[in-house]
Amino acid sequence: MDYEEKYKNWLLAGKISAIARDYGTTLIKKGAIIREILDLVEERIIKEGGQIAFPAQISLNSTAAHFCPGIDDNQAIGEDVIKLDVGAMVEGAIGDTAVTIDLSGKNKELLEASKEGFEAGFKAVAIGAKISSIGKAIEKTITSKGFSPIKNLS
Repeated sequence: MDYEEKYKNWLLAGKISAIARDYGTTLIKKGAIIREILDLVEERIIKEGGQIAFPAQISLNSTAAHFCPGIDDNQAIGEDVIKLDVGAMVEGAIGDTAVTIDLSGKNKELLEASKEGFEAGFKAVAIGAKISSIGKAIEKTITSKGFSPIKNLS
């Protein structure tokens, strides 16, 4: 596989991930069953021509990320802060994307700080840039808004 073909796979994996993420956001409503949303998101990845890169995940409130419900888990969404994390794979290339939705309407400042932190991190990305400089840009931005970054998420 040549460079151009690999590049196209990365772009397609990202596109499929974004389509599945955006579809998932339309399903997130008070009373919706988390497991059912995630099953539909994964079905969408496959429908769009991708493979599931990792299980789709929805984490609520203070759970930062990476929650996968059990097969018999019928937990419903309430007035929560919801993080939807989606990944699609095309020929080994992985697209990974996430979104945060606040159904309570009480966390506008948190979501704005997160968005500004992402933008600061994105601006810090450059050839030769250290990962730590990207993280520092994000941390500086969100701490200036009164929030602190999650440490050791992995």
